[in-house]
Amino acid sequence: MTPVADKIMARVRERESGKWVCMPKDFLDLGSRAAVDRIMQWTGKIASPVVQALHWLGPATANDQVVAILKRCLPDAVKQDLRRNDDQLPPWMLPLARSITADQALSE
Repeated sequence: MTPVADKIMARVRERESGKWVCMPKDFLDLGSRAAVDRIMQWTGKIASPVVQALHWLGPATANDQVVAILKRCLPDAVKQDLRRNDDQLPPWMLPLARSITADQALSE
């Protein structure tokens, strides 16, 4: 995870479950609103590490070889989560995610 994501998760774990509803504004002291919103969108989703890895690689490095490896190695549940939440991806990542999940039927 990123340092901001780690701090967000630590703060969530400190609270008693069921008694606190976290909002992005609760974490604005940890990073920019855009960074907090992006992290909150993927927190708790099983495809989160894939999205973080693609962010780290960036559009210039995440190529067909990376897509082929992810398509071959990722469990179906991760691919389905990535496909189910692809509307939350940045535009440059969307074609990569769709290539990775091309063989997945969208199931709820």
